[in-house]
Amino acid sequence: GVLRVLCQWLASRSPCRGLQSRAARAPLRRMLRADLAAGLTVMVGSGERADQTAAGQTGQIVSGQVRAAVSGISRAAVSRLAIAYEPLWAIGDGHNAEPNEISPTLKAIRNVGNEMTDDGATSVLRVLYGGSVNAENVGSYMGLPECDGCLVGGACIRADEFATMIRRAAEDIPAAHPLGPPSSGMRRGT
Repeated sequence: GVLRVLCQWLASRSPCRGLQSRAARAPLRRMLRADLAAGLTVMVGSGERADQTAAGQTGQIVSGQVRAAVSGISRAAVSRLAIAYEPLWAIGDGHNAEPNEISPTLKAIRNVGNEMTDDGATSVLRVLYGGSVNAENVGSYMGLPECDGCLVGGACIRADEFATMIRRAAEDIPAAHPLGPPSSGMRRGT
């Protein structure tokens, strides 16, 4: 009722803080399922610390987080789920990852999500990138076929920069993107 009218999206706990700890995963899974059952669309953060990146553990860490979040979720529920890849070392300090650095991780998130859902919900899982996204780099992320949108932090509070980001993101979405360009009517998140 009222919840569906007033709130359609819910952002889960920060990446790493909830999914890095095995002890915290079960309560987060219960909350995720309850939120999805309530009809909300939920965004779950995933990401690794700088030391984990340096140790070459990005794929292992993020894949484990996604497995913990989406295990056994139905296709219908996955259609209301977004996984945001937010490397902790790239949040809020202006240090952003290059598209070629994040592309394999975004692909891995989608692959793991597809494997873990109970009916192989391949095309409906939304995969976002968030990590010091701004007007200068948003187009390069949105141009990646495996990136369905961007999670924008501090840059969205400056109206002029946010408007520029939206314009650049729309310009840089390739026609061949699985979700199509903005004019196709498909929704992409920014």
